[in-house]
Formats: sequence, structure tokens, C-alpha cells
Amino acid sequence: MSRPLLRRLWAVRAFYALCLCQLLSIAGLEMGIVFLPAYFADLGVQGSADILRWTALANLVTFLASLLCTPLWGRLGDRIGHKKMLMRAHLGMALALAFMSCARTPLEAVLARVVHGALAGLTPAAMALVSDGRRSARRISWVQTSVTAGAMVGPLLGSFLLAPVGASGLYLAGAVIAALSAAMVGWLARETPRAPASPRSGGRVSWLGPASLAAWVLLWRSLEDTVLPVYLQEVGGANWALWVGVALTGSRLAAMLATPVWGLLAQRFGSTRMLAFSLVGAGCLTLAQLMASSLAVLGLVRFLLGALRGGILPCLYSASAEAAAPDCRGQAIAWTASGVRLGKTLGNLAAPVLVVSLGFSGLFACMGLGLLLALPALPRLLRAR
Repeated sequence: MSRPLLRRLWAVRAFYALCLCQLLSIAGLEMGIVFLPAYFADLGVQGSADILRWTALANLVTFLASLLCTPLWGRLGDRIGHKKMLMRAHLGMALALAFMSCARTPLEAVLARVVHGALAGLTPAAMALVSDGRRSARRISWVQTSVTAGAMVGPLLGSFLLAPVGASGLYLAGAVIAALSAAMVGWLARETPRAPASPRSGGRVSWLGPASLAAWVLLWRSLEDTVLPVYLQEVGGANWALWVGVALTGSRLAAMLATPVWGLLAQRFGSTRMLAFSLVGAGCLTLAQLMASSLAVLGLVRFLLGALRGGILPCLYSASAEAAAPDCRGQAIAWTASGVRLGKTLGNLAAPVLVVSLGFSGLFACMGLGLLLALPALPRLLRAR
């Protein structure tokens, strides 16, 4: 077997090993984080109101720490290497989850979540590592697929393991998985040699456009996350719980299956063009939910909507990387990731207010129109070099 073929086979194996590490680490995180309220109850917090307050505080400090630190890690990765940053993200997650498994008070658990927000950041680190080369859009889509799969598998595993090992045991297991993933990344992952810094870029990146676009899109996309079960309870009748599972699982499964296809299309036709197409489709299908005549039709619309939404994040990340100088792609992806987190948080906060003010029909109308209104700004915010 020729040496170039061996190198290519090693590179393919290393890439899929990286995706597997992403899947396992995200699953290890999600199987414990989804049961954060039960964890605070184990730590002695009594009453639903106090449990919800501590849970909200833990999520808030994680978000703030991540929002502040992710761009700094992206810039450091552009300087010293994205493989090191990915190993740092896995080890940071392992450290934070280990702290959580050892926490004895709610305050210690909150501090562990601060560590997680400051040191983790798996998704932007992995995407920055694979953002070089002509197949970057395809590789980014596979990384996003592995993240989605991990987020689906994690809560399911946690539901089976919570009773025998407890919430602390889930966090300890997640820490072990993240540490092993860091070792696998260090052994197998390969990084493309970075091009010399461009004198014109000066180590800077136009972050405002990608970050603001990501925040806007994810704001409208995330509006339904917290209120969809309530909507399905109203329209589903006695079987509403079943329809919640069908709607959520079906749309996420469709997104996971469609994401690699979006990567192939973005590779061929351009990430910005495919991002525009996915936004148009997602916006129109969001509006189509208002006209669904039955729950079966609504389920079909939700499945197609999930498939179209599956193109938003990978195309957004790859378009941001393409719009940046080669020596600034880590920063561009990091700022985009911060915009994604900000948009999700604002969407989750705004959803109850919009439902009370406008009803579910008004909520879906705002979501669809908000996604469509992002289209005119795409060429300006994501200027390909």
C-alpha cells in the first residue's frame, strides 16, 4: 500500500475518531446536566422554587463564563494550534464534571459550572480544528452531527443510570469519558499546518457580523424550545405526552440525519447559499405549522422542519470560517458559537412572554418571519473572502 494512501486512511480514521470523541463527551455531559434539578435536591435544596432558582443560577453562570471565554480560546487556538484547544476543552469538561461529582453544597456545584463554562467549549474547538481545507464544510457538518447525536443519547443514558448511580455518579462517569476523549484526541487527531499570519489581517477578525447573525437566527429558532410541550398539551388531548416525544425526537432525528447532507451541499454550492436556503425552508415550515389540520400533519411538518433546521448551524459555522482570514478562523467560529449561545438564551427567556402576549399562533408567526428577515443581511454579514 502506497504511503499517500496510508496517510489518507489515517486522516480519515483520525477524523471519525474525533467525531466519536465529540459524541461521547457530549453524551457524558448531557446525561448528567439534564438531571441538574435532581442533583440540587440531592444536595439538600428543598422546595421546587428553590431548586429552580439554583438550577437557573447554575445555567446562567455557565452561559456567562462561556460567552466571555470562548472567543479568547478561539484566538489562542489560532496562535498555538486548535488541537491543543480541543484537548483543553475535553480536559476542562472532565475537571468541571469531577468537581460537580464531589460537590457537597449548592454553591460548590454552581462554582463547578463556572469552571465548565470557562474551560470547556467542545463544539467551537472541534470545528476550528477541521475548518481548514477544501472539505471544511463537510467536516463541520459531521462534527455538528456528532454533537446532535450526543445530545440525543445522553439524556436517554442518564434516565437509565440515575437510579443506580445517582446524579453524582453520572457526573463522575461524564468526567471519565471526557478525560478518555482528550487522550484519544491527543493520540489520533491531526492538525493541518497553519498558514503564516496575513499582514492585512493582523490577527483580527470581523466578529460582529457572524456573532450578530448567529444570535438573531438562534433567537427565533429557539423560541419554541421551552413552550412546545405546552402547545402540544393543548392540541394533543389525552395523548399529548406521546406527541411531545414524537415531535421532539422526530425533528431532532431528522436534523441529525440531514446535517451531513447539508455539508455536502455546502461544499458544492457554497455555505452562504445553503444557509439562505435552509433559513427560507425553516421559516416557511415554521409558518406552515399554523395551518396543520391534524396532529399527524403537524408531525410531518415538524419532521421536515427538523431536516431544514439541520442545515442552519453547520452552514452558519462554515460560512463564518470561510469569511475569515485563514489565521483567524478559530476566532470567527468562537464568536459565532458565542452568538449561538446568546441567541438560545434570549429565545428561551422571550418565549413565555411572547406566548402570553401573542399566543402560540403569534409565536410561530414571529419565529417564521424572524428567520426570513435574516436573509437580506447574509451577504453583508458573511462576506466570503
